[in-house]
Amino acid sequence: SIAVSLQYLCEILDPLIIARQDMLPLFDVKIELQDHDIRFVPPFSRARGQGGQTTLRGTIDGWLKDFFAMATVMQRLDTSNGDYLNEAKEHFHMQCLLALVSELIDNTEMKCMEYRDTYNQHSFLWRDDVERSFNEFLETDSKGLVSDFEAEDGKTFEEIMKIVKVNLGPPVPSMDKFDEQILRFREMQKSVSQMQTPVDIHWLRINAQPVKGDLVRFATKWETKFTGFLQDFVDRRIHTVSEFIQEAQRGLTEQSPVDDPENSELLYRTMTYIRDVKISMNAMVKLF
Repeated sequence: SIAVSLQYLCEILDPLIIARQDMLPLFDVKIELQDHDIRFVPPFSRARGQGGQTTLRGTIDGWLKDFFAMATVMQRLDTSNGDYLNEAKEHFHMQCLLALVSELIDNTEMKCMEYRDTYNQHSFLWRDDVERSFNEFLETDSKGLVSDFEAEDGKTFEEIMKIVKVNLGPPVPSMDKFDEQILRFREMQKSVSQMQTPVDIHWLRINAQPVKGDLVRFATKWETKFTGFLQDFVDRRIHTVSEFIQEAQRGLTEQSPVDDPENSELLYRTMTYIRDVKISMNAMVKLF
């Protein structure tokens, strides 16, 4: 009876027989993101320090112990006490069946690890620091907002902005670089969302919905870092340019030097506004 039980266990763990007979999985498990690692719940083996944790191998080992417990029911005939447990465990046929059970479990675990790697390829989403990675991105191939402008007198866009006291912030990567990253994370969200779940691997049915949800949230967080920066960056630049325009408008309309010809300070200030507007007009157009 022990051999029959072991043989049946081998059959329900064998992926070829499972596929041929269209057998249902034995266990439902989940994969979750825990402590910066994707793990099976329940796991295949007990982790260090998790003494009372239920595991797949532990459950099957319990079945094996129950199988061999039948050898303790019959008392030995050659002695007055004892049983046939040791003989049953050491029997060659039993050893072969036990080895096959172990091999089938190892094979399934390997396939599950390969499946887990399809999610682990995105591990940077939760392992890398968003702020640090984004700052490194800003420092890579950064440049000014306008690079293809030169005034008639040879002044660059940055030099003109410095003269008119308009601070457009530090240089940043091109918009194409931002688009590349934003599309990357959007595609990541889409591809993860479309991954099939649950998935049957041999005698396990794996529910990946928990880790899928986590990965989509992380990818969204990264995307939001880029889109949020762009929105804030554009809002600040528009605000800065608007302030310059409003200040120049006030300086040119509130009081005219014609009304106070003796006020040299007013004349100088007005001429400065006229100069700022004149030299920045063509440059400002390049921003939009």
